[in-house]
Amino acid sequence: MASKHPGAAASLREDLEDTLTLQTLGITGSLYRTLRTTNPIENLNGLVATYTRNVKRWSDGAMVLRWVASALNDAAARMRRLRGCDQMKTLLQALAQRSPKDTVEATRQAA
Repeated sequence: MASKHPGAAASLREDLEDTLTLQTLGITGSLYRTLRTTNPIENLNGLVATYTRNVKRWSDGAMVLRWVASALNDAAARMRRLRGCDQMKTLLQALAQRSPKDTVEATRQAA
């Protein structure tokens, strides 16, 4: 397959570890389907691009951060709940078993 479709083979190799990580953590169903794609991130990137499309001159990095933060704040009000969010507790518990304590605490605060 790799010789006939090198792009597809490379894509499979690139995402294989992440896909197997979700399965190893015991994530299934709706949360698995949501997290195995890049759609949520691409959607958010599109919202930020739309929000900032009229800015023609970025003065510095701080301005970029302010605009992106403002765009994310605006987008948050219109976002739906994550599909499979009822499995987040399972995900956090699985991550707690694999990660250092401070990383897990930061993840819980973000959730």
